[in-house]
Amino acid sequence: MNISVEKVADIMMVVPRPAQAAQAATRLETVMAAHMERGERRFVLDLSEIDDLAAADVRTVLMYTRRLRQEGGALLVCHLSETATQTIERIGVSALIDVAPTRAAAVAALA
Repeated sequence: MNISVEKVADIMMVVPRPAQAAQAATRLETVMAAHMERGERRFVLDLSEIDDLAAADVRTVLMYTRRLRQEGGALLVCHLSETATQTIERIGVSALIDVAPTRAAAVAALA
């Protein structure tokens, strides 16, 4: 998974690009950890280029959602595909992950 990251105001915009599933969760975890070590605490995960999520990806999102909440931060996910939404619901964690329909809505929710 290639991941682009840009900072908009004080929010980290994380945009994963499709890649082999075996690497995706590990790469996302590496990127999130690196930015958290630098003191970043507000993230938007834009999944507009991702069709589906593996269980390991959902675990990573959930883990960082919890960790950021504990540290006074937040992670919002936006542009979830129908398939990714179904995966999150099937795993049973949809109530634990904050979702916004668009990047703009996610940024507004974090403002």
